Amino acid sequence: MEFNPTSTVLTLLLIQSWCVPQSLSFNVGTAGAKVFSGPATEEFGYTVHQFKNHLGKWLLVGSPWSGYKQDRKGDLYKCEITGSTSNCQRLNLQNLVTISTVKNINVNMSLGLTLTHTATEDKFITCGPLWAQKCGSQYYYPGICAEVSPLFKPLPAFSPALQTCGGPMDVAIVLDGSNSIYPWPPVVDFLKKLLENLDIGPDNTQVTIIQYGVDPFIEFHLNAHKTKQSMITAAAKIPQRQGLETNTFRAIEFARKQAFLPENGARPGASKVMVVVTDGESHDKNLRDDVIRKCETDRITRFGIAVLGYYIRNDIDTKNLVDEIKSIASTPTDRYFFNVSAEEALLEIAGSLGDRIFNIEGTGKGDGDFQMEMSQVGFSAHQTKKQNMIMLGAVGAYSWSGTVVHYTSQKSDIFPQTAFQTILQDKNHSSLLGYSVTTLNDGTMEYYVAGAPRSNHTGQVIVYTINAKGQPIVLDSQRGDQVRGHPIVLDSQRGDQVRGQPIVLDSQRGDQVRGQPIVLDSQRGDQVRGHPIVLDSQRGDQVRGQPIVLDSQRGDQIGSYYGSVLCPLDVDKDGVSDLLLVGAPMFMSEHKKENGKVYLLTFTKGILSDQGVLKGPSPAENARFGMSISAVLDLNMDGYSDVVVGAPLEDDNRGVIYVFNGDKKTLRTEYSQRILGSKLDPLLQYFGRSLDTSSDLNDDTIPDVSVGAYGKVVQLWSRGVAIVTASVTFNPDKISILSKKCVVNGKRTSCFNTEVCFSATFKPKNPVGPVALRYNLTLDADLQGSRFTSRGQFKNSERSIQADIKVSPMGFCDTLEVFVQEAPDLVNSIGLRVEIALQDPDSSPVLDVLSPNAWQFFIPFSKECGSDEVCDSDLELSVKKGQMIPSSSKMLISLKNKRLSFTVSVVNKKENAYNTRVIVKYSKNLFYASITPPSESNEEKVECTSTQESYAVLCRVGYPVIGPNQKVSFEINFDFNLLERQPIADVRFEVLSDSTEADMSDNHVLLSIPVHYDSEITVSWKMDPEFYVIEANHEVKTTVNTFDDIGPEFKFSLKVSTGNLPISLAYFTVSMPSTTSRGNPLLYITGVTTAPAGDVTCDVTLNPLKITQQPYTPTFSNENLMSTEILDCNTAKCQHMKCFLKDMQIKSAFFVNVTSRIWNGTFAASTFQSTTLTVSTEIKTSEPELLIISNKHLTFGVTISKPGEKGEVPVGIIVGSVIGGLLLLALAIGLLWKLGFFNRKYQQLMKNPEEEEGPETQGLQENAAA
Repeated sequence: MEFNPTSTVLTLLLIQSWCVPQSLSFNVGTAGAKVFSGPATEEFGYTVHQFKNHLGKWLLVGSPWSGYKQDRKGDLYKCEITGSTSNCQRLNLQNLVTISTVKNINVNMSLGLTLTHTATEDKFITCGPLWAQKCGSQYYYPGICAEVSPLFKPLPAFSPALQTCGGPMDVAIVLDGSNSIYPWPPVVDFLKKLLENLDIGPDNTQVTIIQYGVDPFIEFHLNAHKTKQSMITAAAKIPQRQGLETNTFRAIEFARKQAFLPENGARPGASKVMVVVTDGESHDKNLRDDVIRKCETDRITRFGIAVLGYYIRNDIDTKNLVDEIKSIASTPTDRYFFNVSAEEALLEIAGSLGDRIFNIEGTGKGDGDFQMEMSQVGFSAHQTKKQNMIMLGAVGAYSWSGTVVHYTSQKSDIFPQTAFQTILQDKNHSSLLGYSVTTLNDGTMEYYVAGAPRSNHTGQVIVYTINAKGQPIVLDSQRGDQVRGHPIVLDSQRGDQVRGQPIVLDSQRGDQVRGQPIVLDSQRGDQVRGHPIVLDSQRGDQVRGQPIVLDSQRGDQIGSYYGSVLCPLDVDKDGVSDLLLVGAPMFMSEHKKENGKVYLLTFTKGILSDQGVLKGPSPAENARFGMSISAVLDLNMDGYSDVVVGAPLEDDNRGVIYVFNGDKKTLRTEYSQRILGSKLDPLLQYFGRSLDTSSDLNDDTIPDVSVGAYGKVVQLWSRGVAIVTASVTFNPDKISILSKKCVVNGKRTSCFNTEVCFSATFKPKNPVGPVALRYNLTLDADLQGSRFTSRGQFKNSERSIQADIKVSPMGFCDTLEVFVQEAPDLVNSIGLRVEIALQDPDSSPVLDVLSPNAWQFFIPFSKECGSDEVCDSDLELSVKKGQMIPSSSKMLISLKNKRLSFTVSVVNKKENAYNTRVIVKYSKNLFYASITPPSESNEEKVECTSTQESYAVLCRVGYPVIGPNQKVSFEINFDFNLLERQPIADVRFEVLSDSTEADMSDNHVLLSIPVHYDSEITVSWKMDPEFYVIEANHEVKTTVNTFDDIGPEFKFSLKVSTGNLPISLAYFTVSMPSTTSRGNPLLYITGVTTAPAGDVTCDVTLNPLKITQQPYTPTFSNENLMSTEILDCNTAKCQHMKCFLKDMQIKSAFFVNVTSRIWNGTFAASTFQSTTLTVSTEIKTSEPELLIISNKHLTFGVTISKPGEKGEVPVGIIVGSVIGGLLLLALAIGLLWKLGFFNRKYQQLMKNPEEEEGPETQGLQENAAA
């Protein structure tokens, strides 16, 4: 076999909680390991075997390529265990393991490839499966094995598949010597090379040569030459006899009658072979059928060779010649017919012709199918327990389908190809059955197991028994129908196999299937069910000594080599096999690495069942886990057998072995020990390629582990096992927090003593103790974290302490004092963890990894609640809102007003309440901020911790205890989370303690505060122009071609600013007066821009009249606007522009810029002195009920005036003025009348009525006229 290894490094991360050394070591020691070295190029270490004899204890090491580079004969080395050196002595067996009766070819024998024990402990067996024998020019590889004596001397070797070379064979060469054969020397060369390839000799092959043309002529008889050389010399001198005709069939008949006569050297029982060589069609073809029929009767095997040179040279069709020569050749003609293009080409077929003739010698059939010629018997070997028989794997048998040979000193049983043909379904001759062999026992019967790692490309394991002495087997006696998964029925009285009883056939069919094995069960979908017993096809009775297949298991991955390694395991050592371990070392992991896999199969009466796999290397690296598997009688001395598994490619090809421990009737799938070859020797490669764990080599009653590597073998010594237990007692047995008897740093505190005791038992029972330990004590070991303060300390002022001790079977005790610290939790018991480890991981004995190495003990606190130690408390919880929280309305949340405060009070109405805590759970729109604890003068303590992820606060109140009628109050504060806005702020309060609560109804308070948030959004503006004056004589364009023809430009910019709250979406509406109530246009929107562009979008129609694209003729009507001071959405029609503002982050600004034109024509045609063209805005959020905007609305506008326009006095003002004037006049007259004014002037006026009018009356008259 050849390695092509690649690997990645496996890194083990060992997480350690304390400083005592931890490792994956168990009782296979690495200290003191002995490493033996040998030639790596000769594959020293490929196999390893523990061996004992009267001279001592040894490691036998296979080196199957010993002799490389000259040859690969192979050899064994012996390495003395107790010797002072690490060198090994070569046994030089390669030339001693031979079969004297045949021609041995041991150049590539690979002796040492297989190495196993025999029935007697002081012998062993080794095999060279590539040992060859030469038959003529043929090389066969039947394989060879030999037992080796206690003195390391090989006993006579045996080769069960040894081939019989030739046997007597008489060959007649009938040679055409007519004129058409030209040239003749190539024909002579052909004869010489053909004879070179035959095993010439009196007891093997004899040859006669008959030359013919018109008449036949015997050149020499069969017995003329005793040696190959003399025959070749004679053949070289044969001249061409020539002839004008080619009487081929006369020559064949002559040869049939004369060549094989005893007087001419023919031997009784010898195979008869005739070789006919001719270059033309015969002149006596009419004799053909009769002559060939007589040859068949005489059982003469015929080869026909057509030389086509004459036909080709003369351009003659060769079909008739070829057909005639084919009719001479035996069938099948493709094996017995040759044709060559010319005489010179005869030399090219001489070798293959000789091989085919010799094939007749080897098999007697000449059909060319390999049977056992290339069988490589001894590729694997296993010594059975009950039958004193050796199972030998023969992977090359039957064209590499493989088989198993059962060998005893009296006989060898080689099973025919049909024995396993059905179960293998080997269509491509590549199953390699026999790659591994072993046996299983059920207490009364031994079952044979063979692996076929290339069967169906996924691999297969077959379980079978032998139908010895033709004994009957009952398949199913109850139903008479198809047998499904049933093993062989046993005799209910005797418990062993029923012998001498008739064979039950299928009652429905009754027709015996001949030549097929019985398959009782299979895990494949092609189970053979209901097949009757195998019968001998020639005799019609039961086949004797043939295998009966009981079950088979197939692998589940192509190329995994499932079944290449087999290891039976009797876990509980009751003589019954519990498990079969099956290796698939080339199993590919999901990381495309040759990781390897070892399957566990349970065994019951010949039936295998899948029980999972062993957990080995990381799937991320090459390992070939399962390339070697070795059962150990009891490694850790727990009464169960164990297993060692090799992974030679792991750790970058350095190799690793794993130890798995037995448990009842199965195997623990987690390994107990992992040993890296690199730890033993950094230069090791392929550590774990071979294993043996069968013996105790240092007399300590524990099996030891021998491991093969590339060029090295490592001997590991198993160590004794110590099972250590720990116990702890406390004094006093409870901690009283009120009793402070110890002083630490000048302060009184509670304390207690702890006594830690260790006891040990040892395996084996022979004195192997004491065990050197390091123990570690840790107080409250399970309570870790940066915020945690240990509740206890040792004298070293630490929570943990270490010490080195030695524990014998008598035990060891140590007493330590523990001081109780002031800590939040003085209620729950204080834990003491005791951990142990070896002081030196390489020392012996070793701690049992299957037993605890850590223990936890607890000391409780005294409750001080009377004799029953049961505290019945009654806690009452009350919560008051802070002043900033309104009682009825919603609370407005802003950056300046985001604090929620509550006053929490806890009162205990009954017995002590220990470990009291208030749990506060709050909604996501809150943050826990702080607490205001009780005043410093108050003894009650309050400590709060928050877990923001769970939105909860845990407040420890009045630690360690709230006594009867004691009240504890504190203030807890929350801030609003402005990023998580919700309409309700929920806060739930609950008070709990470790005491028994009498009434839980007053332990809960839920407060819900409705809120809304100040969005802090503001809107500001800037416009241009602010004033616009239109002259009375202003010219108005009757046709509008450009925006300037409309009127002046009016631009305004709106800025929306955010505050301290991000807003996801806001709606911003801009309303602009577009026409008067009588339809005269006011503003014409020409452009809108926003910023940031992606966050602000506005829905508006720009330039609907397509001005600048086409002329537009507006119409304006006279409209009296004297009374309209403001043109807005109340006095005019407006155009509404809706904008959307999204992703408004904190402290951000958003802009909407509008460009418009004022229609001059409207204001030129209208009557007014001054008016304001007003724009209004409104903004709101997508959650108006939750997000409040203080100033939603904004108005601004441009003032437009028209100088020179006469103002109108309203009629109401005139009427009111007249009435008011008359009333004032009447009042004045009445007052003057009363004062006598009219009495003095009246007479004078009456006297001078005709005098000229004065200036006063003239002004009034003018006003009146006016």
